[in-house]
Amino acid sequence: MNASQAARFFVLLVSLSVASTQAQPRNSGTEVLDKLAGDFWTWRAKYAPFTGDDVNRIERPGGTRDWSRVSIDKRRKDLAEFEARWKKIDIDGWPIPKQVDYRLIGSTLSRVHWELDINPRWKRDPNFYIEQTLTPVVEALTVPGPYDEARSREILTRIENIPAILQQGEANLANPPAPFASVSIQALDGVRERLRKMSSALLRSASTTLKEQELNSTTDHAADALEHFRGKKLRLAATRTFSFSRTSRSILIRPKKFWRWANRSGIAPSHSRLTKRNETATSRHSSWHRTSTIGSRTQRQRN
Repeated sequence: MNASQAARFFVLLVSLSVASTQAQPRNSGTEVLDKLAGDFWTWRAKYAPFTGDDVNRIERPGGTRDWSRVSIDKRRKDLAEFEARWKKIDIDGWPIPKQVDYRLIGSTLSRVHWELDINPRWKRDPNFYIEQTLTPVVEALTVPGPYDEARSREILTRIENIPAILQQGEANLANPPAPFASVSIQALDGVRERLRKMSSALLRSASTTLKEQELNSTTDHAADALEHFRGKKLRLAATRTFSFSRTSRSILIRPKKFWRWANRSGIAPSHSRLTKRNETATSRHSSWHRTSTIGSRTQRQRN
């Protein structure tokens, strides 16, 4: 084969290789999962409740938050759409890492379901609304100053948002349990003085572009709302006799009923699977105990 023929043969091989690569279908399934994950986490950053836990803290877009019933119903609708997209994805034949990613997205969807319906703190726990009002301000201030115009406006927006969220919280809370109400009353003790110290520190350090009158007025308005939230309704709830419901008592006292309830709620593996795990663990422990006993006996005989 001369040089010209070798060159033509090489070009042919390259062409066939490129054509083969282009002919291979792209893994559309994994792309669908990536798109779902991107859409979900963008949505989650906007609607996830604030908590005092640093582990699940995420970067959030600016603006106001809404915990009205209309907004909560919208969250449920969005969650149902995400779950429908997730269930349609076929992971057969996927690499193990991608299958793990798929399971993790399912876990995050379950977390949202837990927050909205399984353990709906938004309609039972007044402390939830303290977290949704004061924690956003704290998170904004954990970023070291000085704060430019955009960050200063975000701090002010979060303080301005406090009265609206508390008003929505009062509408959502039906009969908060007495222990929750008591903790909330204690948490808001002296809140006006603490907010004034915060605004004074910001103004004194000249780390914000906000004007003194603007910041103080907004802070006082927020303090009024927090003290009102702490007022008569919570104090009345704190004095109410607290007792477990009939369902709660049966769940706590009778483990089998707990597991039936957990299975219906979709928050736990089946009781039979856990029983099998316990039997396996017990068997392993017995085997280890027998082995260690025989070993000790043999050692004593040698001695």
